[in-house]
Amino acid sequence: MFTDDVAITVGAVLGVILGAVLLTMFIQNYALDKDEAGLSKLDYFFGAQSTIVPVTNYSVQQAHLVCSIEIKRKQGASLQTMTYDSRSSRFVSRKKMFKVFYDLTFENEKGKSERSWAYCDVSSTTGKLLEIRLKTDSRSLFGF
Repeated sequence: MFTDDVAITVGAVLGVILGAVLLTMFIQNYALDKDEAGLSKLDYFFGAQSTIVPVTNYSVQQAHLVCSIEIKRKQGASLQTMTYDSRSSRFVSRKKMFKVFYDLTFENEKGKSERSWAYCDVSSTTGKLLEIRLKTDSRSLFGF
């Protein structure tokens, strides 16, 4: 039925088709998919650099909203008060992010109110939460 020549020909045709499909997928994912600077992953691989400077798109109010929602989610029902610390909160221009601070009071496991603080780093270009830190005050004499 099949001779060696036919089997080799069918294998070669299937290899060419498979190669064409893989090449097409590679080109679509790495060469045609361009970012806001008009550069693809392949361009970056070969050393191209974006000349676009990110624009500050989000405000400190939006960063405050993102952070406060996450703190409320993490602390849950134990959170009693949360006060925005406008003196400490700031925009860090070299990192293109907002550092948003809060003074917190929450109920501990013993049912007593405990003071705490929190801060979030929120990207000014994407509005995403980059980092969140929640800390309780130490109750020892020297703060150790």
